[in-house]
Amino acid sequence: MESAYLNTTIGIAIFSSHTPNQQTARSILSTLVRVQAGIFAIVFSIVILGVRLSASRYSPRLAKSFSSDSTYRVTVGVFAFSIAIDIFGLFVVGAVSDATLRVVLASSGILAAGSFVSLYGFVNQILERTTPEGILSHIEDKLTPKSMLEEAELSADDAAHPDPFQTLISVINSTIEEHDRASSALGLSIFGDRVSALIKQNGKAEEDSPVDQTIEYVCKDQLPLILEQAVNEELTETAIQSTETAGTIGEAAIKEDSNRAVEHVVRGQAGLIDNLPYETNVERVRTEVIETSQELVSAAAENQVYTGSAVSARFLGWTAASSIMKRDIEDGRNQSYTSLLIRHFPSLISTVAESDMEVNDLTYHQWLRAQNSEHVEPVTPVEQLIGSVYGSMAELTSAAIRYELKTGQQIVRWESVASGWSSGLDSLTQMNLDEMAQLWFGTTLYLEYIARESSSDIMSGFDSYGRHRVTRDIGEETVEKIQDGRLDPTARIDFIPGGVDPIKHPLTGHKTPILQDPDRTFTEWINTQPFIFRGRRFGRVGEPPTDEDLDGGVNQ
Repeated sequence: MESAYLNTTIGIAIFSSHTPNQQTARSILSTLVRVQAGIFAIVFSIVILGVRLSASRYSPRLAKSFSSDSTYRVTVGVFAFSIAIDIFGLFVVGAVSDATLRVVLASSGILAAGSFVSLYGFVNQILERTTPEGILSHIEDKLTPKSMLEEAELSADDAAHPDPFQTLISVINSTIEEHDRASSALGLSIFGDRVSALIKQNGKAEEDSPVDQTIEYVCKDQLPLILEQAVNEELTETAIQSTETAGTIGEAAIKEDSNRAVEHVVRGQAGLIDNLPYETNVERVRTEVIETSQELVSAAAENQVYTGSAVSARFLGWTAASSIMKRDIEDGRNQSYTSLLIRHFPSLISTVAESDMEVNDLTYHQWLRAQNSEHVEPVTPVEQLIGSVYGSMAELTSAAIRYELKTGQQIVRWESVASGWSSGLDSLTQMNLDEMAQLWFGTTLYLEYIARESSSDIMSGFDSYGRHRVTRDIGEETVEKIQDGRLDPTARIDFIPGGVDPIKHPLTGHKTPILQDPDRTFTEWINTQPFIFRGRRFGRVGEPPTDEDLDGGVNQ
């Protein structure tokens, strides 16, 4: 194309070196005007039609994106200037010297050739951009860090102004509707990369800042909707890639110590746990969602992004418990709930125990409400994380028990659940958090009471290892406080799981004990139990040890 343009220019230059008469000059100029105007009108009409069809297929906002492109503006400018020179030449023929006329003719010819070259490049570019890959590449080029920030600020100030990622989201949704897996995969990859770039550029965006609002919108609202649409279209791999995209964004947020971004990503993903259908073919997606959320919460804790980890851990436990409560006996099974209880939540406490962070012990009432909301006394992020772990463990365990009572089937492995509770108790003891350790141990005793006193055969395999692993001081103090009413470890278990948002309103909801009309109350049951603390038996708490006890203990 460049060679043709060069040859045309040389030919025009040679021709214009010979001065034509006025009639010939007018004929040349008028022909150039008609041809250029006609081609311009026809080609641009077709281009506009093509752009409109692409816009209606993928996103109405694409038309604006095309019209603001620099190639479009250059092409229109060259054509307009070329036609203007031709018209100018028609007016000055006969009024200028031969030398000036030669310049006008040469300029008109060169500009005409240039306009056609420019038009060819523009049309070729438009044709490329009408494909899904071309459209996505064009959108990616537009989403620069500077433009994303500017668009986010405009969107925050004016609700009518679209979010910087809205066009990309619309295109991804359209490719999913058409079952175009390759294009949707490319779109999700671009989505993850661009949102991560926005987080990296702005670091710790303040709450409710334009960037924070944009990240919340795309991660908490739009990305989960993309996944749900993929599930509805039975595109399992696309749904899983959507979760992987969330993981990519979450990793970028953790690297930037952005608590808010971590919260938005995990809230968006964890919210899917109880929103997705309970069909067997969807359980794979739910498992990926749970595992991605787990990994982000754990990584945040390991990198000391404690506020984000704390809020996310509590939200994850809440939605997982709500998911169990919604299940029926015929729904698909999922072992990820056991994974949360045996490995994930207890490991968060061990992560804190292994760090150099100083943690203050709170009263058990404070631990139960350890969330930084306007309704409770403020706590440190690390304290909030520990409180979140306890709340999630208790709520999720309560949901699993209630499910088993309702359906007669186990949804978790109770041996593993008991091991998870015991592991968390070990970490709390290591950190010398006596009040929380007592609350934790008291809760395991309450779970054992439910398993033993229920008229149904539930929680088979649950063994309170804590009886044998807790220190004597913690064990005796816990039992004595339960007996005299200074400690009530039943609260979190007795609340109906999946109720009021536990972050905004901790320990709020409808309280319904799991055991209705039991033969013995929890306190009465405690009074009949022998306890062995670190290998030493002390019978019922309050009774003096026997000589046999002091000689090493008796297993019962």
